[in-house]
Amino acid sequence: MLNFFALLYGLIVMFVLNCASRNVRENRSHGRTLTLVGMSTLGATLVIAALLLAIAEGALIVTVPGS
Repeated sequence: MLNFFALLYGLIVMFVLNCASRNVRENRSHGRTLTLVGMSTLGATLVIAALLLAIAEGALIVTVPGS
């Protein structure tokens, strides 16, 4: 299941970045939907990073001897 979500996330990010770079190259403004999806993927990235950091910090606290 994780593989599916990782693939889906990668496809969405690739789509957003390709559309954004094409709009910049053609000197057009970004559409509202593209901006919304881009901000949503940014938020998802930040949430995933925060969760992984919390998990890593919790694992570090648990494995420190003498604590």
